[in-house]
Amino acid sequence: MAMKHTHTAMKLHLPALWVTLWVTLTAGCSKSDGDKPKAQRDDAVPVSVAKVEVVPLDRTLPVVGTLFAKDEATIGAQVEG
Repeated sequence: MAMKHTHTAMKLHLPALWVTLWVTLTAGCSKSDGDKPKAQRDDAVPVSVAKVEVVPLDRTLPVVGTLFAKDEATIGAQVEG
């Protein structure tokens, strides 16, 4: 009897599923007034366009001065004895 109840519930939901699917598909394919081209606006800003090029970049920085370490440590070997 539980199987019959599930089958009846499925029969009730199947038409709703088909209607939902049909509305979704037809709404996505319909044309609307939003497809018309918009009028040009007067506040357009002129821009310059240039081709992108890959160029080598020198990453050296010539500097004169003294270089000091941030931290300092004394390292030595320890022998037990």
